[in-house]
Amino acid sequence: MVRHYHTVAYGEHTEPYGIGCVAFEKPVADRKDWIDAALVALLEHGSPNVKVERLARRLGVTKGSFYWHFKDREDLLRQTAVEWHADQLSHLKRLESRAYESAADRLQQLIAFTTSKDGTPDVAMRLWARQARWVNELVAEIDRLRLAYCIDVFQSLGFTGDQAHLRANMVYYYQVAGQTVSHKDPVDVRRRLDALRVSMLAPGSA
Repeated sequence: MVRHYHTVAYGEHTEPYGIGCVAFEKPVADRKDWIDAALVALLEHGSPNVKVERLARRLGVTKGSFYWHFKDREDLLRQTAVEWHADQLSHLKRLESRAYESAADRLQQLIAFTTSKDGTPDVAMRLWARQARWVNELVAEIDRLRLAYCIDVFQSLGFTGDQAHLRANMVYYYQVAGQTVSHKDPVDVRRRLDALRVSMLAPGSA
């Protein structure tokens, strides 16, 4: 979490404004700090308990810092959802624009990405989506686009119809389920399992 420091003058204004005041550095959280903290709070407590005062304590800043970036609590929640949605679209664009050596390499890169991606924001959004219809619509759109990309990966490997769809579901649901459990495999184990999944889902491509 990054904190930015701004010089703030304090002191009694017995002289013209700013003269004789003591200046020191005071931490101020930036917009992303607040959004990241809101996502953690959503995961831990749900949207009703995303409180400005609580987030300020978590960030170690004053509540006044909040109003540099957001109108109110509802604005923070709205921007948090919009930011998450934009981030997921950006991830998809990077996957789509990346150069791949082959269709098999594309599948390998997809699986490596899904198992290495930080799933905390996704879990927070899914929990929130149960409480707010407009959030559920954002999550549903990202799910649809991600699955469409996964299907396209398997179609490029020669699978069609339900064969491509089932394999795409297996990749995506594996990722979603993995985000909800506390156990995380060590990196070396994850890499071995990733390679095994590629060979199981697309025999002959690994």
